[in-house]
Amino acid sequence: MAKPGIEEVTRGLEKVERRSKVWMWVSFALFVVLIGFIVVEKFVPLIVPRKIAAHKFVLKDRTGMSRARLYVDDSGAVLKFADTSGLTRTMLGVTDYGTSSLRFMDHKGNTRVILGVLANALPGLYLKDVNRKTRIGLTILPNTEPVMFLKDEARENLWRAP
Repeated sequence: MAKPGIEEVTRGLEKVERRSKVWMWVSFALFVVLIGFIVVEKFVPLIVPRKIAAHKFVLKDRTGMSRARLYVDDSGAVLKFADTSGLTRTMLGVTDYGTSSLRFMDHKGNTRVILGVLANALPGLYLKDVNRKTRIGLTILPNTEPVMFLKDEARENLWRAP
């Protein structure tokens, strides 16, 4: 058996060298991916928490105007939506004493429609005029009797059933 010449040995070493470079780059890429997973696992929970807790959340539009607020205060939990001028136009709330309501306001911020349930479990729908006086109401009394009424500006009954 003849001994390999210098050229054959050189070609063999070059082939081994190319393979070792490929494995070196593959190993480096796997190392980078592994470090990436470790960094993501370590820091992503800090960036994107799984649970957010606060007493108040404020959502703002592109101009920085507060458009929605969710908060808890001494009287209960409230969710408010505002128009482009920042005026509250819709409000959903639950008080600590048991009343829950959905309210709609006009362009001046006056409550015009209330749909709610009082603490004594009486449901109701009330429509108010521009002076914030209830003019139309629909409710169910504790004895399960439904009541509907229409009132004038002086809050005198125009019509009531029953």
